[in-house]
Amino acid sequence: MASSDLLKVIKHNLTQKPILDRVFYVPFWECPYNCDFCCVDSLPGKPQSDLGAGEEFLFKFLGSLSLQTNKKVGLHYYGGEPLLKPEEFLNVARRAVSHPAISKVYLYSTLRPPKSVETIKQLPSDKIRVVVNDFTANEKVKHAMQELAGVAEYYSNPTVFHTGRARNIEGEVKKFSSEKIKKTFFEKVLPPSLPGRSCFANASGPLINVAHQKVHLCCLPQSPVVGDFASDTDQLVKKYIASLQEFHKKTYQDMKKCGHTHACQSCEKWSAWDTRKVPAFSI
Repeated sequence: MASSDLLKVIKHNLTQKPILDRVFYVPFWECPYNCDFCCVDSLPGKPQSDLGAGEEFLFKFLGSLSLQTNKKVGLHYYGGEPLLKPEEFLNVARRAVSHPAISKVYLYSTLRPPKSVETIKQLPSDKIRVVVNDFTANEKVKHAMQELAGVAEYYSNPTVFHTGRARNIEGEVKKFSSEKIKKTFFEKVLPPSLPGRSCFANASGPLINVAHQKVHLCCLPQSPVVGDFASDTDQLVKKYIASLQEFHKKTYQDMKKCGHTHACQSCEKWSAWDTRKVPAFSI
């Protein structure tokens, strides 16, 4: 996340005014890299996805969101490691960069799969931004980052999501790969109502979860489901925006009651998230 975008996200997190300029898209959850801080707990052997249905729903939803908000929308593409299926990524990304409602494609990747750099270089450099978590950056990845200078950047975020495999951070149950994975200053000092601890759904965007054909309230699949692929996208966008007005209040109350470090822990608890099961936590 670039510093300019981070400041924008913090502003919307602080005011709880919906940002409404981004959509997160996960075509599949499968990933072999087993990063110990993974906020979604992606592993090999996850449910198969109908990639064609996901792509068509994505562009319908993006069109409805852009029309209702009168904004261009950024497409944030993650997973599972997206570049494990480079042709699928390129199919969606090529369509996205020429779409009038889409401002830019943001790819969240480890850059570990073969030919990652070659795949990304097939897209116009002013329309693609690659975001890499520096916890995963070995020498090969660092070299790829150099080749993608001006396009790729390391992920920067002042807090950690206590979800997925990273849910055990607070209790130090696991030994993590980096000393950076621990309670941050924000989580230790700030009250639950401020950015760094509070629910960030208003500063995030809806997640299109293709494996389960669901749409979630924020970028993490632990967040509540607001609809599915059978929903009318115009009505779904209206429901999504309306849900943003109230849901953060629920997590705030639960954080105070239970003493959670971060609001994501409430959704993690309520959803009992597991990529092998269809999400049942909904609004």
